[in-house]
Amino acid sequence: MGLMACRSKITLFVITIMFWLLADTPTVLAADMGGHFSPRIVAALSAAAEKGNARAQFRLGVMGLSGKLGDQGRQNAIALLEKAAAQKNIGANFVLGTLYVRGAIVPRDLAKAAVFYRIAAKRGSPKAQNALAKLLLKGVTRDEAGAVRLFKKAAESGLPAAKVNLGILYIRGNGVKVDQRRGAKLIRQAAASGFSGGQFNLGVLLESGIGTAKNPTAARNWYAKAAQQGNAQAQFNLAILLLRPDVGKTDPAASLKWLILASKGNSPNLRKKANAAALALSGRLSKNQVVKAGKAAMEWARRRQLNAKTANNASRRKL
Repeated sequence: MGLMACRSKITLFVITIMFWLLADTPTVLAADMGGHFSPRIVAALSAAAEKGNARAQFRLGVMGLSGKLGDQGRQNAIALLEKAAAQKNIGANFVLGTLYVRGAIVPRDLAKAAVFYRIAAKRGSPKAQNALAKLLLKGVTRDEAGAVRLFKKAAESGLPAAKVNLGILYIRGNGVKVDQRRGAKLIRQAAASGFSGGQFNLGVLLESGIGTAKNPTAARNWYAKAAQQGNAQAQFNLAILLLRPDVGKTDPAASLKWLILASKGNSPNLRKKANAAALALSGRLSKNQVVKAGKAAMEWARRRQLNAKTANNASRRKL
């Protein structure tokens, strides 16, 4: 290894550590962002919840989960949500289903999650219909035909995630007859609505030529849209295409920026791939290029933090 490549890799290591510390900040501060809810609002909701008002129970439960009502509020959150769910409150059933899927606060239990999702789905919640359909494909009680029906209901309601999931079924032929063009059309609709999952998947279709004409340049544009929204897989794919001269103007520094960001994704396999690719690329770049990429990644993360804080404060005002 040359001296310049070695220095570039050391620089990348330092930048990555700094970026990870910065990117972890929103998680650490999430519970404190925006202060506590108004005591007057909490008191009014508590009084209504004690009288059996399901909506108040749901709202208090969600506020408790956020940590903004203190330890006691968090401890009471599940009980409040369960009371609201027993009254068939859509939001409470959806939130409980999601908690059981993730194993957050409660033990992971897909069978219980399906019960809660099913109640909300029957009451017309597109998100619950989509979530239940995904569980049916995972094998809680594997039912591809049932999953297709639920995805269709949610997609007809306009839920972009359901359009993507249904589109993927058509492309793969799971539970339906293979129809790649129909699948690509659904995914394109989701992408056009601004949904990052739709944008990423449309990029995949365009890059591979599945269900649509092959167009790597257009794929790169859609990956870029999803990457800006924080889609880690899109960030990785964009980084790879930014190094391909046959797709458009190459930009190694921008590629490294997106690899650094992708290395913070939720998927362990993706993090491993992104880290390896970033290390390999940094060995081919100058120290200045690596520094430029690191600064760009950290600036992107700072802007995302600011946007998250703004959205958090707006949500708190609504409550």
